[in-house]
Amino acid sequence: IEWESAIGIISYSLLPVPADTAHTVYMGTNVGIYAWPVAGPPLPGSTFPVGVEADTLGQRVVAMGYQNTPCTTCAPAIWALCENNGGGGSSGFALSYDEGQTWDVSGRRLGVSDVVFEGARFWLASDSGLAEGDTRNLDSLMYTASYKSLVTNKRIGPQPLSLGAEVAKDPISSAEVLSTLWVGTDSLLARTLDKGITWAVVFSNPDPE
Repeated sequence: IEWESAIGIISYSLLPVPADTAHTVYMGTNVGIYAWPVAGPPLPGSTFPVGVEADTLGQRVVAMGYQNTPCTTCAPAIWALCENNGGGGSSGFALSYDEGQTWDVSGRRLGVSDVVFEGARFWLASDSGLAEGDTRNLDSLMYTASYKSLVTNKRIGPQPLSLGAEVAKDPISSAEVLSTLWVGTDSLLARTLDKGITWAVVFSNPDPE
């Protein structure tokens, strides 16, 4: 969904974050990210690109994510999923631990539309299928084999468009534990209760004749 704002840019995504950070809302646009400050009027307080020019990452930010990292001394991570905005650059993703001042940009170039987390682990909805990896090594990405088998058996569409995660706290360690991962495509909804070992197709809506 595209929204044209009063400041002459197109918005693709919004990310509210906890109030103990310098900004309360980030807006992904066709020219990078705008950030609303905690104090002051409800106008963008700053704008910044995702990565630097040498990263060759497109600046259309189609989705964002907020990840609580398992390291107790580490700051949470803001994720940006990017596409070419017509001015150059490649599709891909990046994360920032300092609220957008600097970025760790993945070397993997693929179209991505959504991201969810469990601790340092992440799952991406990509144009090549459901992918997963570890935040500590962004290029550790691999495609979820069990999801690929659902596609091979024609139970679901090949491209996940959106993801949802149900995450709880471990009562002993207080670590985040993923209880359910949801995957939405253009025709159905699927879920896994065991992090991708097995899947259930929850809803199917085949194209009408």
